[in-house]
Amino acid sequence: MDINQLYEHPFKYLLVPDEERAEGKRQDAGASEEPAPYVEDEKAVRRHTAPLLEKRQATASNGVSASVREKRVSGEKAALREKTMEEAEKPASATYTDHGWAWAILAASFFVNMLVLGISNSFSVYYTVFLRTFGKSKSATTWIGSLHVGLTFFVGPVASILARKYGFRFVTMLGGFIAALGLFISCWATNVYVLYFSYGFLIGVGFGLAYTPSLVIVGLYFEKHRVLATAFAFTGGGLGPTLFPIFFSAVIRRYGWRGSLLVNCGVCLNIMVAGAIYRPLPVAAQQELARRAARGHKSMAPRMKAKLLLHLANIVLWSMGVTVYFVMIIEIAKSCGMTIREAAKTVMLFGITTTISRVVTAFVARMEWVNRPVWYNISTIIHGLVTTSFLFAKSKLTFSILSGVFGWFYGIKFCVLTAVSAELFGVENLLAVAGLNAFSAGLGCIIGPPIAGAMLDATGSFTGPLVFTGVVTTIGGILYFVAIYLHMQPAKEEKAVEEKEREMEDLAHIRKSLLLEMTTSRQSI
Repeated sequence: MDINQLYEHPFKYLLVPDEERAEGKRQDAGASEEPAPYVEDEKAVRRHTAPLLEKRQATASNGVSASVREKRVSGEKAALREKTMEEAEKPASATYTDHGWAWAILAASFFVNMLVLGISNSFSVYYTVFLRTFGKSKSATTWIGSLHVGLTFFVGPVASILARKYGFRFVTMLGGFIAALGLFISCWATNVYVLYFSYGFLIGVGFGLAYTPSLVIVGLYFEKHRVLATAFAFTGGGLGPTLFPIFFSAVIRRYGWRGSLLVNCGVCLNIMVAGAIYRPLPVAAQQELARRAARGHKSMAPRMKAKLLLHLANIVLWSMGVTVYFVMIIEIAKSCGMTIREAAKTVMLFGITTTISRVVTAFVARMEWVNRPVWYNISTIIHGLVTTSFLFAKSKLTFSILSGVFGWFYGIKFCVLTAVSAELFGVENLLAVAGLNAFSAGLGCIIGPPIAGAMLDATGSFTGPLVFTGVVTTIGGILYFVAIYLHMQPAKEEKAVEEKEREMEDLAHIRKSLLLEMTTSRQSI
């Protein structure tokens, strides 16, 4: 160290850390030698700096540096403890929800909903073609669409189990492949029995494997904007039924029904593309959901079980009624003097109003004053009343208006279904409840249309099927009001048990975090 540098900056080499001091030495060694400036009395300079050096050494010997170092370590411990406590209180979902890749998940779910519901709701276009081609009864032909739509929802619990074990991505892509295979085999069908297997069973199973994970994954990747996100994802389910019936009607006129099914197969393969975007949840998030789900299962009181059974009964009865519309809409329209092409346009009108209602619901359902379960159930009852009102549709205008109103409330119900399920049963149980929802909807779809088709064959009139749909849907709405009452009036004992278990879980989580903090502090020391 040059004495002139010490004279100009007497504290530089006393206060800087050892690393910077070594770096300064290396720079000094590599610097070019310059002549030292003239110093009048070098001994005087040394006399001036000697007291500073002695004071520095005395301070170090008295342990002041050690106390400063101890204070610094204790401060670091306090900061680490505070950070650890914040991380312990902060849920793992906050690291991945409502931002980043969650929006890509939302776009993929929108696309899967559009393809699955668009292709499924296009069966009414093929229903008339199959009747004319194979010459079977309306009841026998109805079973094709009934199996298709029913299995789409019926395999929901299986899809939930597979998604939990193998991941959302694999199950969705597998479902897209199976559905496309079913459409390809349907191109070569020679009778309705082949279509039972290919169009009904394979497509239904494939769509079920793709559909259920697409509903749940949006609810897991969004928390603050869950209602808005699920509503937007379901908007794809409104856009598909709007576009696909018109599209496939045009394809059938151009290439025939076999050629249109081949085109449909190529469209269906895009489900695999969308499924590839479903990135697995972080490990910490999976552990948090598993912990909350285990706590929810322990506190599954009789009141909660009764609420779940009523919730599922509502879905079964509603699906029994609403599926009749999708299967027989073309035939009902023809009875009003409409052509197949005009009837397909009314289906498009249904899709338009469904899409608009889902967008409106996405914003309205976020408001605090909205009671989502009540809103959901009112749309159920109105569905039944509107379906029965098709008895009075004697003109194209009346038929079109009723189709639009039906689509509006259909959009509301499906839009808030996931949010209502999370509100009533907890987001930690969303995957299991979504599977049960789908199973219940599939059960209703399998039971309802054959009953309505048998009534149509026996009476030759749509009065029986339409009254049937109105009655079962209204009964489902009445039952759901009981479920809402149970949800709004929880038992005090159940609340006490849940709060005690939640407190125990939180204490165990904090204890684990403190142990981690102590281990980290020892390593830093």
